[in-house]
Amino acid sequence: SEMAFRLLPLLAGLGAMILFCALVLRVTQPFTAGVDRNGDTMLARERWVVVAVAVMLFATGRWLIYWSSEVRHYTTDVALTCVLYLLALSAMKSLEKENRAWISFGPLLLVGIFATWFSLASIFILGGIGATFLWMYAFRRRWREVACAMLLCVVWLVSFYGQLHIHDQNIAARGLEADIEATLGRWGYTPNPPESFLNFKWYRAALERMFDLPGGLTHTGLGMFAFAVGCIAWWPGRKEYLSLFLLPILLGIIAAYLHRYPFWERYLLYLIPIMYILIAQGVGKFFAQQSWQPRLVGLCLAAMLLVQPSYRSLRDMVLPYGENDFTHLISHVENDWVEGDILYLDWFEHAPFIYYREKIAFVGDAYELEPHFCEAVANNESHRAAYRSTRLAELLETQGRIWVLHGHDGADVFTTGVGRFEELRELEHLDSTGVELYLIGSATE
Repeated sequence: SEMAFRLLPLLAGLGAMILFCALVLRVTQPFTAGVDRNGDTMLARERWVVVAVAVMLFATGRWLIYWSSEVRHYTTDVALTCVLYLLALSAMKSLEKENRAWISFGPLLLVGIFATWFSLASIFILGGIGATFLWMYAFRRRWREVACAMLLCVVWLVSFYGQLHIHDQNIAARGLEADIEATLGRWGYTPNPPESFLNFKWYRAALERMFDLPGGLTHTGLGMFAFAVGCIAWWPGRKEYLSLFLLPILLGIIAAYLHRYPFWERYLLYLIPIMYILIAQGVGKFFAQQSWQPRLVGLCLAAMLLVQPSYRSLRDMVLPYGENDFTHLISHVENDWVEGDILYLDWFEHAPFIYYREKIAFVGDAYELEPHFCEAVANNESHRAAYRSTRLAELLETQGRIWVLHGHDGADVFTTGVGRFEELRELEHLDSTGVELYLIGSATE
């Protein structure tokens, strides 16, 4: 059933919530106690503010909730990020007490191999972990741990390369290289390497977008500010943690520079644990101060970061964001279908239509799939509008009526396309969450 189809992303999202709570509690544990007379009090107060803000951000994260209900792998990326960090921190803590590197690194090695086959993005987390272990233990001259860290990196890279080779073969077999490059090249990849190396405008815009999607923050500037404060707060005594959390972001940007992985929107959902913990740490830094003025600033900052996502999550409980009610619309088409009708499908709605068509036993066989203009992605909207208007006019010469099914993202394309020709007339319009249905006929009808 459809519910079973969506079960794994839902379980991954719910599991990520539990894992994230454990991760926040782990990274906020005080390194030392009794720093001064009020040291314990400051550390405890700061810690629980960080935990509360981070967990609230995670629980109300719009895109975490959304992708936990879609049949995609992004919540699996988030869950694996939390698991890998928990194992890395556990290994670091174990090595502080016992000098048994192989035993400490064993679980991380095995889970890392598993992660490379279930999440492309996990290689950035693993890369950050491996690089941090290398410099940290090399700086301490613990060469046995350095050798073990090098072995971790080699094994993970070999495993990832095997998965990536199969992945690339599948992409090539389906002829999707140009499609992916054109679709993601506009935003996900840095433009025109190597000239883009100094394109600071792209880097600034990419980092700012990261706090909107997947960050889900309404005030992205405040989120970036809190993130920066969190990094500064960790610099004096937690450089290892800062390295673990920032290196995956740097590796993701390098991959975008090489046009191997997009630094863009949902593909960055695996960075959500990193972002929320450092944002919460930035808020907690204000609460760690002795005077009331910085605490007031921290309270206002937390409120501005949390109020809108909390309100939005409550609102989405009534009307979930992005839910595509295909069954209702396709059932309507089937009930009103007459001889000579044709169903015209937006390119992005084709796969969902095939699935739901079988579920409700849709009997209409006359449908046409709109092509995907990936080679003209820079002017995709205008190309789609021009093609659609011309094609709909041609279809009306042989068909009685046309049912047009498309997502909300294509609304402008549809209205522009229909408006180009006077012979096209809208007969009916049904709107659902995430998708729309139009019935088009001849103006002379």
